[in-house]
Amino acid sequence: MNPTFNLTSSSRKRLLICSPGVPHKAQGASTVLFYHYINYLKEMNYDILNVLILDPSNYSEKSLAEYRNHMESGGRFEIIPFKKDHFLKIHRYHKWRFDGLPEDLLRKINDFKPDLMLCFDILSAGIITRHCQCPKVVWLGDLNYKTILYHSYYAFKESYENIIYIPFSWLLCQFWKSSYTEILSHFDSVIVSSKSSESALMKLGVRSIYLPYPWPVKRDEKINNGHYPTKTPSFLFFGNLVGLGSRSALHFLFKKIYPRVIKLWGKGGVQIIICGSHDLPQWAKELISKTEEIKCLGYVEDINSLMLSCHAVIIPIDVPIGNRSRIVTAIASGALVIAHQNTALGNPNLVNGVTCFLAKDADKFVEYMRIAYENADVKKNITEKAIQTYEETFKPNTATHMLANELLRVLEK
Repeated sequence: MNPTFNLTSSSRKRLLICSPGVPHKAQGASTVLFYHYINYLKEMNYDILNVLILDPSNYSEKSLAEYRNHMESGGRFEIIPFKKDHFLKIHRYHKWRFDGLPEDLLRKINDFKPDLMLCFDILSAGIITRHCQCPKVVWLGDLNYKTILYHSYYAFKESYENIIYIPFSWLLCQFWKSSYTEILSHFDSVIVSSKSSESALMKLGVRSIYLPYPWPVKRDEKINNGHYPTKTPSFLFFGNLVGLGSRSALHFLFKKIYPRVIKLWGKGGVQIIICGSHDLPQWAKELISKTEEIKCLGYVEDINSLMLSCHAVIIPIDVPIGNRSRIVTAIASGALVIAHQNTALGNPNLVNGVTCFLAKDADKFVEYMRIAYENADVKKNITEKAIQTYEETFKPNTATHMLANELLRVLEK
């Protein structure tokens, strides 16, 4: 059921939104959900000032112009880009120092006189929070001090020479922990996109609430009702292929799953398809070149059709942080998901045998792959429940509703 929402209670309120990069309806990860959040708030009865934190890596002039043309057309929505090459410097007290806003931008914010501020992620929060005295809400993606730690771990697994970077990574984690503690203490509400972040932040003395994020997925009902997987056991592995989730999953796939599926189905008896938006790491390419069962297709435009042509989507991410959008994409598309049980730490709607299969180890993972191949009825029951769960949580109209209600709660305190 959708949460209760009272549009009139936000009548003519002024909302300051600070976000990194340029929000986009369909491209990117965080930029997609930022777009859906902001676009929903634009349709409410707010006056909005949107400060964009931009560096050469997260925007183009074309994307900025397109965003302006779409969002500013209504007359009560203004965009202010804040462009710099770098926003962070090391502070002597073991934390990051965030560059402040220029005087002309500060004047616009002061003249705007916001009733409420919404920041997307820690960079935006660190830059703008000290400049604004109104009630504040922050939305957080993966916690930086957690992702740095695990990237360091996998770098060491890939090459023992990387051990020299571990002390520096540890120091960066301490910087980020101090910064999160200080910055978030100024906010009236801290929203996290991963359930596991609640307990992680609580260890820093920060209370937070988990809310599912808006993730648009187009489901082709005709394909969903009429697809027939191949006779050979076929499984899809997809992601950006470079992020922490992909890094974790690739290690689990090649070192733990692959030997076991060969033992189960034999050489040439199984097909594992890898696709994604970036190139595979060199070590993975070398392993693929030695196998006949795994092939990489690169970027695939129609990922939904490919998912439904396979017996299941495999997501062996064992790193215990994050709330993976690839899982949301797969369950919303009607595909059966087999994932590591650690993925449920971030997404509590992943329930073994109900909305997906969750494996505690490689042996159980391959057992679920066998069931997905052999038992169509089990697959049908799980995918139907998974689609229903998506509709109640991550579907854009539902998830944006939840954030809007939290903003209203803070406004009305």
